[in-house]
Amino acid sequence: GGPGPEDGGPLASHLPGTTLGVVKLPGLLPNGSDVYDTPGLLQPFQVSGRLTNEEARAVLPRKRLAPRTYRAEIGSSIHIGGLARIDVVDSPQRTLYLTVWASHDVPTHYMVRGEGGKADDFYEKHAGGKLSPPVGEHRAAQLGEWGCRT
Repeated sequence: GGPGPEDGGPLASHLPGTTLGVVKLPGLLPNGSDVYDTPGLLQPFQVSGRLTNEEARAVLPRKRLAPRTYRAEIGSSIHIGGLARIDVVDSPQRTLYLTVWASHDVPTHYMVRGEGGKADDFYEKHAGGKLSPPVGEHRAAQLGEWGCRT
């Protein structure tokens, strides 16, 4: 068996990689099926394993997520905290609707016409502050340079 209603139920952690072994969660699904929680594999390229406790608490939602939808133009950017940025480089139309699902503790910032280095400059100036997590300028530097994926 595993943790069940009689002993308070399963414990949850906001830190990745804390499951030490296979944990059976009996009757967890509506149809009475069991769920098995297994240890995940931490990879060096995953941001989640590189966050501090404070940053992980901000990233992981504690209440129902609300969508944040932007009418994004070609050339615009959306910062998701200081952890990610979406650049609209092309679209079949002049604008598109882009929805971000993120914890309420992670701010998003939309920039019209982010090309020409404006989005990069905004990140350099505000990473670790307005754009958090990461928390603190030194942490933004510790996480390293961003890569580009298209």
